[in-house]
Amino acid sequence: MPDLDIAPSTTDINLCRKNLVIFNQLITEYPLGFAMGEINTALKEAVEKGCNVSPPTVVILEAGPAPNSNLAVHKTCEMYIEDLKLNQGDSLDIVCDEAIFYRLTDYSNN
Repeated sequence: MPDLDIAPSTTDINLCRKNLVIFNQLITEYPLGFAMGEINTALKEAVEKGCNVSPPTVVILEAGPAPNSNLAVHKTCEMYIEDLKLNQGDSLDIVCDEAIFYRLTDYSNN
């Protein structure tokens, strides 16, 4: 069965690395300090204009049983995994409210 994916994305990690490089360049260029104007200018120069990201695939699935117990939420996850024909190593990204989130914290499909 797939794992629930809660790790930061490669895009997030790359963005953090890019921002760190920009910050280090600003420290080198302005050793006595810099202001928001320098930060904004550096970011504008470093950020590529346009949208180069593929649109996400969003699937709205039929609801399972009422989410009033952990077991009901877990069964719904299993139903989604079966419906999407996910395999071991695949990820199922779930968007939910806080109550369902806490019901998922002990979910394991291993």
